[in-house]
Amino acid sequence: MKIKADRLFVRRLLFALIIVVAATFQSTKGFVPQIKEVSAFILIPLVVCIASFEKSVPSLFFGAFAGIMWDMYSITADGFFTVVLTAVGFLTAMVILFYMRNNIMTALLLSFVSTFFCNTLYWLNFIFFRSYTSPVYIYLRYYLPSCFYTVIFTFVFYYTVKFIYEKTIPEEKRINY
Repeated sequence: MKIKADRLFVRRLLFALIIVVAATFQSTKGFVPQIKEVSAFILIPLVVCIASFEKSVPSLFFGAFAGIMWDMYSITADGFFTVVLTAVGFLTAMVILFYMRNNIMTALLLSFVSTFFCNTLYWLNFIFFRSYTSPVYIYLRYYLPSCFYTVIFTFVFYYTVKFIYEKTIPEEKRINY
């Protein structure tokens, strides 16, 4: 029983460390390259990939932790990303549990939908309703392309999270063919 708890602790500690590193990379200019001023929000596919392998409650907390990290680095410290990534983590885990299989195509689809949802809510809340000039142009120029650019990082995170998950599951749950 102790080995099972140790592996679970190590897995969740590694996921938390990956979130801290990804949040630092996302907020530091130059670590995640921009394509024509379009940024990638790498915490969103990371939360989706972690939630694909974890249960619903740990996924909720990993999403909240990633959102807190993003809000700490954000200009607007209102908790927006904490709420959104908490919902993304929980809903992804529930969708994987009840409706979809856990594979790379599902992770890509859920990453795109989650990024689209997050970017659209952010744009509505902080650009559109604040009466910026040309809000539709801003959305089409920056936020929509960001959805496609962010999804590319799903490949890296999915296979990293899958590797960590497979190395830290208990021996009795492994299936050897």
